[in-house]
Amino acid sequence: MFELLLMFHLIVSLILFFLIPKNLVLFFFFFPGIGAIGLAVLYFFTKQRIPPEKIMEPEEDWLTLTELPKPKPMISKSRTERMIEELDLMSLAEILSSSDLELKRGALEKLALLRTPEAIDLLLRHRSDPSAEVRFYVTSALEKIKRDFDEELEVTRNQMEKKQTGAMVNLSLSKIYLQYIQSGLLDEATARVFEREAFYHLNQAVATGTGDPQAYRTLIQLYRKQSAWDRALELLNQLKQTGKTTESEISKEKAQIFYEAGRYAEMVQEFNRLKEKGAADPSWTALVNWWTS
Repeated sequence: MFELLLMFHLIVSLILFFLIPKNLVLFFFFFPGIGAIGLAVLYFFTKQRIPPEKIMEPEEDWLTLTELPKPKPMISKSRTERMIEELDLMSLAEILSSSDLELKRGALEKLALLRTPEAIDLLLRHRSDPSAEVRFYVTSALEKIKRDFDEELEVTRNQMEKKQTGAMVNLSLSKIYLQYIQSGLLDEATARVFEREAFYHLNQAVATGTGDPQAYRTLIQLYRKQSAWDRALELLNQLKQTGKTTESEISKEKAQIFYEAGRYAEMVQEFNRLKEKGAADPSWTALVNWWTS
């Protein structure tokens, strides 16, 4: 029996000599029991390693290297709005798919308080809920949102009528118009009228000469949406002259506009300026190097 075990051990050692590192074979050969256990443990951990085909796959960041970062939203978000974005709308959607009416009512009330485009979209999708009670809650929530928007517009317009004019009042009024448009609660004709109003008040905010960066950037985003590239670039140059933003930020926004407009030669020129000045932040370094190499 001992001779058979010894022969088996020698044969396995010989086979392993061609399959694994030699130092591991020696460990297995001179320590029959412990060596086998050690190799088993080693196999258990090494089989969890990333397979070779996965190692050769390019990283996701490299796949998107040629894509410029997404432009900032038209309306800069406050701290409260950023916190709202962190809320899990999926859980509210799941509650609305349940059969518990009290939970549904709570979810609908929370969505009405959030008043984001995503929250309003969820409300709109449940206007045809099988439950009459849920439909009533949804209608009430949507009416409250519209009422809040209308009241905010009225208050801000009254401020303007009392000659409380200025960049901040114009900016506040334009933000309400834009948020109302983004809510999806307006008909197409009203949305167009409100967009014109937003344009007017943003231009007024810029014309006051206070150089509010938020007014400039919101207006620039609107012109980008309309593919009015030259007007957007003109406003960027005006923003640069106010001295309230960095040259690096201006160059990056110009590069984004050139990219969206398909003016790639001008975009590369802007990237070269960034590269020469060493002004590109880490999130842009790879992108700048890729386009200018």
